[in-house]
Amino acid sequence: MKNNAMYIPVDALKNRQDFDIWYRDGDLAFSFKGKWEKESDKVTIWNRHGAECGSIRLEPAGKCMYYVKLERWEYELHTYIIFEDYYFKGMLWDIKGSPSNPPFDIYSERSEKNEVHVSRTKFKGHGECLEVRVRDVTFLRIAAACVVAMMMKEEFKGLSEGIETPNLSRADKIKRFFKKSKQLTYEQVLAGERYV
Repeated sequence: MKNNAMYIPVDALKNRQDFDIWYRDGDLAFSFKGKWEKESDKVTIWNRHGAECGSIRLEPAGKCMYYVKLERWEYELHTYIIFEDYYFKGMLWDIKGSPSNPPFDIYSERSEKNEVHVSRTKFKGHGECLEVRVRDVTFLRIAAACVVAMMMKEEFKGLSEGIETPNLSRADKIKRFFKKSKQLTYEQVLAGERYV
């Protein structure tokens, strides 16, 4: 499949400036623009035609979650444990892993199959990049936006919900959305704190 992957520079967030991502054939896919000063700064997503098509913004109340908007749809990226465990509500994607330590897969709760694979590779003329590769091309754009949101959370070392998710039943996964989290800091996560 020619365009079932997008490429994100691994150091895109470290520079704290606007950046582009590309399709496999080298064409521009998206541009991400924002202030990049703090985690609460809204980031806008621009398509290759120069039109704004989405945004990534931090949830104002809890600050553990991002709202990722693409076209008319909005999704929630939950950070259960930063650098380890995420959940993308709306797509029902379980994410065990981290853009800072690839490779990792994004699994569908519905089918229990991996729908997205993220790995590190050199990309023509752009150096080291994260390759976001999908089975179904309809998921490519939202998968790339999701990975950028994860990169933002990790670059700013934001808060985690602190919820452990291994081997939870579907009913327990539903309950976890209604349970108030502790909002663990990066330092607390490093110290091994969790909230089950």
